[in-house]
Amino acid sequence: MNTLSAGRGKKFCAGLTAMIAGLILASCSGSINGQVFLDKNQNGTMDADETGIAYAKLVVTRDGKVIAEKYSDGNGAYTVHVRQRKGQLCIKPDLTYAQENLNFIQSSMGKAAKIKTLKAETSTTPGTSTGTGTDTGGETGSSETGDTTVDTNQPAKPEPPEGKIGDQYCYNFKNKGLEVNIPVKVDFEAALSEMPTRLEAKCFSGAACEIKIPYPTGCQLDTIYLPPELVADPAQPGISFSASLNSVSFEQPALTGSNSGKAVSTTGSAISISGFEVADLKLKVKDDASDTDLTLNPTAQCLGETLDLQKIPISIKRDINYAVYQHTAKTLDLHPGDQVDVEVTVDNKGQSPLIDGELTFTSPDGASLIKGTDCALQTSGQAAVAICKIDKIDPKSIQTMTFKMTLPEWTNQPSGYSDELMCGAVFTTSGSKVEAEDISFEVKKP
Repeated sequence: MNTLSAGRGKKFCAGLTAMIAGLILASCSGSINGQVFLDKNQNGTMDADETGIAYAKLVVTRDGKVIAEKYSDGNGAYTVHVRQRKGQLCIKPDLTYAQENLNFIQSSMGKAAKIKTLKAETSTTPGTSTGTGTDTGGETGSSETGDTTVDTNQPAKPEPPEGKIGDQYCYNFKNKGLEVNIPVKVDFEAALSEMPTRLEAKCFSGAACEIKIPYPTGCQLDTIYLPPELVADPAQPGISFSASLNSVSFEQPALTGSNSGKAVSTTGSAISISGFEVADLKLKVKDDASDTDLTLNPTAQCLGETLDLQKIPISIKRDINYAVYQHTAKTLDLHPGDQVDVEVTVDNKGQSPLIDGELTFTSPDGASLIKGTDCALQTSGQAAVAICKIDKIDPKSIQTMTFKMTLPEWTNQPSGYSDELMCGAVFTTSGSKVEAEDISFEVKKP
């Protein structure tokens, strides 16, 4: 054999050896593949509307020894090649590097969450996913030793448990393919624990009332059905108010009063990102609402999960505080038969409106009284009385009514005779009554 033929023979033998070794290795190898995904409805299965988690690190061990590391691809899929050997294979997800690609978080749930893994979904049927991450380790001929000799006289050892063990997913690898889908849940407990407390709102009947509703960032507030004492301001942006249902629905995105979100350092197999938003909801207490204590029970949708948010107590008070005044511009040189105007003012000093009020004005004996259509005129003894309806006086406002009187004629009194005449006024509302200080003036007969 010449030198050229010998060289060709060596290359052929080397290639054949490599091919045989490859066939032997292929016949002894298998794969673990699956999907790391955001499990919104927590059913353990990746549904059509759920998102894979990119750059999740999968650390594979056999009997506690690291044999491979792999990252999920942009869709959350991964594949790890391993040899078929006895021993328990465990997969430990590490979401540390997923923080570098938070698109799935921003698009699906905002910034408020602690991400943790749940029990894995398993199958012995090989999957088709082919994660593009880089294996940082792998099984080689020197990395694992062959199977040890088993003493058949000894009782068989029970196989180790399978499934989720701590933060790992462990299985006895007996087939060429193993599919392990790893669902990831969003935990909003951190965001809920950060929310402010003491959110009680103190409101007054007939007055505006603003409440604050904190909720985890990225969640959507559910419709709130208001108690009958409250209505919403329909003009405020970000909400839809249904008068027929007396309910408030929040548009997407929900109202934002403030953002206290902050990123938290990532450790182990969890991404901790916490934060909350605050919806400012403008309400109005109905005018006739009496003293009462109410509670709003808001909820929010957070990745398919309904979260009960903090209860918001609302204390409603009816603040009735008002005074009645009367005065006249002419009190000197009054004579029988003169016309006098008396003004009566109701001053609402409280924080609730005066509603369904009634003002009663009483003229001096013998005087005639003129008042508009808002009042009913009647007599009481020798006095003329006007009873006037007042529908509403807003807080910090006044209402003034003018009464015209013609003083009585004294036909049988001597010249120089004088008398002190008085007018009375009283306002009644909501069971309370306030009288004005009497106004008096002297009338002289020429």
